[in-house]
Amino acid sequence: MQEGPSRSWIVRLAHWLIALCLLVLFMSGLQIFNAHPALYWGQASDLDAPLAAIVADWTLDGDPVATTTVFGHAFDTTGALGWTWKKGELDQGAFPAWLTIPNRQDLATGRVWHFFFAWVLVAASLTYLIHLLARRGVARDFRAEGAYSPVQRGAYLAVVFIFLPVMVATGLCMSPAVLAVAPWLADLFGGRQSARTVHFVVAWMLAAFALGHALLALRSPRKLAAMIIGARGGRP
Repeated sequence: MQEGPSRSWIVRLAHWLIALCLLVLFMSGLQIFNAHPALYWGQASDLDAPLAAIVADWTLDGDPVATTTVFGHAFDTTGALGWTWKKGELDQGAFPAWLTIPNRQDLATGRVWHFFFAWVLVAASLTYLIHLLARRGVARDFRAEGAYSPVQRGAYLAVVFIFLPVMVATGLCMSPAVLAVAPWLADLFGGRQSARTVHFVVAWMLAAFALGHALLALRSPRKLAAMIIGARGGRP
């Protein structure tokens, strides 16, 4: 049997904190998006020509209808996006209430959740990376025979060194205080609204990665045990 490295408590704690942060950030991010369910490119919002938008309305017969527009192409998303049930009543909401934190339209509270867990994510990610590099854990894991496929290696490296830094940078672009000190930051992404769009797209990419990572972990009980209790993982 090929055994993988055991996991220290620092790595395990940081790993699960990162997982929790990504979940809360995703759900609170959808809460923030629901306050203005449209994406633009450039410095300012062009309300007449969004890159993407989710619009809820009523038909002449009084039936709820929702339309999602992406690059000028409209799709009927009634029943999936645009409307949500809140306290037994149908209400407008780009993403359903069960997928947002909090589960009601509350932009201020959503931002509090989002900003707090964003900094927890930064701290946990740096702790995780520094600890692994100090112990040469990354290189050891990647050298382990059959531990990761080339696709997995590429995905993990992209998340750590591209996606997460981009998420932090574009998130900072949403802060007027940050842009007052470093206006060039938004320019790196083509403008403040462009940064918001990149932030939204990368968030979904990270969500897809996290889901795939979880499914792969469930297929490897030993590796899952290593990340929970520190036992050595491996496969026959």
